[in-house]
Amino acid sequence: MFPAMIDLCKAMCSLATQNSGYPMLARTHGQIEPHDYISKLFNLFTQFNNVLTGFDRDMWSYISLGYFKQIPKAGEVGSSTMPHKINPIDFENSDGNLGQLDLTDLTVLRNLGMGLGHSLLAYKGTMRGISKVQAHEDIFIVIKIARVEVRSDCAPFPFNCRQAITTSTDVRAALLTSAPAAP
Repeated sequence: MFPAMIDLCKAMCSLATQNSGYPMLARTHGQIEPHDYISKLFNLFTQFNNVLTGFDRDMWSYISLGYFKQIPKAGEVGSSTMPHKINPIDFENSDGNLGQLDLTDLTVLRNLGMGLGHSLLAYKGTMRGISKVQAHEDIFIVIKIARVEVRSDCAPFPFNCRQAITTSTDVRAALLTSAPAAP
């Protein structure tokens, strides 16, 4: 896992270094919405889960101290060494599912591979993608010209001109056809 992460960081640095001389014209590049809300949502889950972890541990302690007692189920057996004792298994499992790694680590350890596996797949996919790209030098020359044209000729509709220029397969033809006629 770590070698793949190191290789990916090196490849991204190399790609950035190789192309550091090209100015970035825009920060949007026509990409889809980046789903920032997901990180905000999971941050809220993290905060809630941290509170719940504390609650689970408190309930576990309160049961141990006798402040609460668990209602026995008919036929239920406690631990192997103390069959008469009822373990707070629901709180233990909840705590384990929220990420605690001591007595309840089995739940967490069973699921580590899923997250790490998807991360490794993502790293390898990014590495494959990096190996398949190179800067399109011609477009940077034409776009520098287009920036001047956009500033002077496309004042009312600069985004439309830039979009046509930067998304066309034949960049030079797009430059000539997308700029409005001079007044």
